[in-house]
Amino acid sequence: MRDHLNAYTYPLESFNPGMDPNLRAYFEKVTTGLLEGEAGKPAREVAKINDDNISEIDVMTTKVSLEHMAVAQPKGAARRCPAYKI
Repeated sequence: MRDHLNAYTYPLESFNPGMDPNLRAYFEKVTTGLLEGEAGKPAREVAKINDDNISEIDVMTTKVSLEHMAVAQPKGAARRCPAYKI
């Protein structure tokens, strides 16, 4: 499953223009980007957060989450999210 970090930690000047420069430098060093992983294994970075994809992060994480739910749903189990038709 993928999830994104707190939006304030994105060190993009265009996204957080009022961020203190020292704080921006810190987040540039420690914020890794869009992560995915499995329990008990290290997380993997699958994408950097940048000006080109920041507006699509929620769409990307929702799509991957719904795909994961569709695969993880036991055969014959009732659908719990009928609005998403998974």
